Amino acid sequence: METSSKTVVFTMNCLQKTDRIGRINQNITLETYKKKELCPVYTLKYYLKATKKLRKDDYLLVSFRTWRKISTSTLARWLKIVLTSSGIDVTKFQAHSFRGASTSAAFSAGITLDTIMKTANWKSAKTFKKFYLREVEAKRGVKTCKKKYINAVLSV
Repeated sequence: METSSKTVVFTMNCLQKTDRIGRINQNITLETYKKKELCPVYTLKYYLKATKKLRKDDYLLVSFRTWRKISTSTLARWLKIVLTSSGIDVTKFQAHSFRGASTSAAFSAGITLDTIMKTANWKSAKTFKKFYLREVEAKRGVKTCKKKYINAVLSV
């Protein structure tokens, strides 16, 4: 992970879900967002600073009870709490829904299919349309920036 004032870049050194041998995903880059309370770069830097002296592992996400790495089920539970806190029906949407929700929100806000496919590391538009495209209810009166994926997702 490399941080700068405007970005955080994660360099992946192993195959991810959408990777194949010979076709490994690009780096994952988080960019700043205009609203501090929604900015992933600000939040990540704050989290790292707040947990620095307590951590017992070098993993990014650690338990607030043991300060060691968390399991995938813990992450799923945390994501479900975020969904519930956001007013989303968790009987309809689960932790794995974030990928579909964010890409659908970006698409409904005018982000091009090409940009969505690149961001999600999908080779075919059929994957998005078949498994992830959902109807997204946009907030009334919200203007979106059609150039930035993060602006489209966070403004819905």
